[in-house]
Amino acid sequence: MAYDFDMSGIPPKVREILEDLDGRIPAEGIKQGTAVADASGSAPTAEEYNALLASLRAAGVIAQSE
Repeated sequence: MAYDFDMSGIPPKVREILEDLDGRIPAEGIKQGTAVADASGSAPTAEEYNALLASLRAAGVIAQSE
């Protein structure tokens, strides 16, 4: 794994899964989405919803819209 992490007490199958996941993390790390304000009412407005979608797309969490 990329980090100095003691895996001696971790069962082999769990260790295998962790090593596989570690290989999938990009070298530049995982992007964090931009902060989005909490919805102000009981139902989010289109503007609040679109701001959340834009943040998730910019971070690569969801695909870009077509």
